[in-house]
Amino acid sequence: MKNRHTVTDHPAAARRARKQRGVWVPGPVYPTVESAQAAARRVPLARGLTAYLPIGDFEAYGARCWDGGALWVRHIGGDGPDLEPMPQRMTVRVSTLLGNGRGYEGTGIVTVAILPTCPVCGGPRGWDRVHADPFMRDGTTLVRDRWSNPCGHADMYDAVLAEARRTPPAPGGLTPEDAPALKLPQLRFDCTKCGAKAGELCTSHKGKRFRLVDVHTARTESWNTARVAATPAAQIVLDAANRQRGMHGRQAADLIAGHGFAEEAAYLDSELKIQNGHLSAKQAVVLLVERADALARGES
Repeated sequence: MKNRHTVTDHPAAARRARKQRGVWVPGPVYPTVESAQAAARRVPLARGLTAYLPIGDFEAYGARCWDGGALWVRHIGGDGPDLEPMPQRMTVRVSTLLGNGRGYEGTGIVTVAILPTCPVCGGPRGWDRVHADPFMRDGTTLVRDRWSNPCGHADMYDAVLAEARRTPPAPGGLTPEDAPALKLPQLRFDCTKCGAKAGELCTSHKGKRFRLVDVHTARTESWNTARVAATPAAQIVLDAANRQRGMHGRQAADLIAGHGFAEEAAYLDSELKIQNGHLSAKQAVVLLVERADALARGES
């Protein structure tokens, strides 16, 4: 079965992606998955691939497919909602025949982890389309999962089980209990995006998947707002910068000096010298907040 979603060149893939921001679209297919992954690393920087300019407007991944290695890209530039990252693994419940034990045969349920990409075309699997599928067998109600893949290629349970047996664990073997995101200071605040309470991991896909290494942008914004509010000099500068477009760091230093923040103003003066005067007022806000955080940790 061939990859019927293939396009033959990068400009065609970029044009298609720009028309539907946030949607993964297929790019060229390479002889090997390694070649596709190498191309995927070049896409965000548009390195040798001018179709993906400006830099940072696209992201990509390379995945194994029946024809070799498939490159998939999506447009992330411009205005729009936050986009969900592709999970490292897709965890599903599948039914399996049980034949262990003398004279026993039946059906059981096994939870397995598989790659988040279609083995036929390399496109994203339907990890956000998983739903419970109860069924009766031998007088017992069992629950397996069903899902549909956006590419249209169907996953059969036998093939999923075989794939799961050869799929390595996710990098790092992360679980919600040891997720790096638990150490992020943003977790001190509720997430207005997914509803996670302070101390809880953010979730995606209506609570079906934990975000193990990051948090939603809305939560980071709440954290940054609180940090600025706790740094009076930074709050003064931010309020002024919001009123005065294009405010310079020199003006920020003079402003807080006039409000009695001599040490903070002297700090901005030193940064202005280091950066040869290339400092905006909003960059000054970041520096003031980071300085306050460092002082709170006992750093000079």
